[in-house]
Amino acid sequence: MSQPNFPDLSPISRDDAISLILSSIAMEELDLSYIINLEGEKIQFTKYDPWDYRSIC
Repeated sequence: MSQPNFPDLSPISRDDAISLILSSIAMEELDLSYIINLEGEKIQFTKYDPWDYRSIC
């Protein structure tokens, strides 16, 4: 994943600063949800036993 490219931050308004902070938090939450989803898929994969008919349910 690439790092976000923020505009030149010389003089910015308070509203722009809040907007940048909120977008940064949203991107971080998106990354964390991706990691959590991958961990869940790993758990599901380890629970699957192709020789156990009950694991299909």
